[in-house]
Formats: sequence, structure tokens, C-alpha cells
Amino acid sequence: MEGNAQDGYWVGIDWGESTHAVTIVDGGRRIRRSFTVPHSVAGMEALSAALACFQPLRGIAVESTRNLLITHLLADGYVLYPINPKMSAAWRKGDSVAGCKSN
Repeated sequence: MEGNAQDGYWVGIDWGESTHAVTIVDGGRRIRRSFTVPHSVAGMEALSAALACFQPLRGIAVESTRNLLITHLLADGYVLYPINPKMSAAWRKGDSVAGCKSN
């Protein structure tokens, strides 16, 4: 196990056509790991293996309702917080004067 397990971990996933960007933070909002996984069965298996290292996992915010990713995470028993991509884009515009997506 990595990081501060007593506070738990939170995950954010930015869905993409071919890959998904994943960020894991601890209870103190410190980034513990960032990586990408391909949108494939092998990618979902790699995602499950990575998430298993961070327990307790409190929830996953995911910017999509796409089948393979959502179905896989639900089958693994994770708590999901789906985020409408339009809401995410609107938040980014309000968070910066520039109005552009940052990494």
C-alpha cells in the first residue's frame, strides 16, 4: 500500500477515445500517482491492478458514461461519481481567465 491509507484515496479519470488519464490522490489532496491506460480489456485489467494498491479507495470521479470503463469499474465494486463532460468543460472555463484546459 502507498501513501496515507487512514484517510483513503480518491481517483479521477478523464475518459479518452483511445486512452484514459488516471490520477490518484490521498486524503490530503496530494497526487500519489498519475498514469494512462488504453481503452481496451488489457487496459482495464491494468487499471484494476493499479487501483488495488490504493486502499481504502473512497470513490472514483469519471468524466464519462462510456460502457467499457464504467462497466468494468462497477464490476470491480467501486463507488463511481460520473461527471458530465460539459459540466467539466464549464468548470474549467470558470476556473481560469484563459478558459483553456490545463494538465
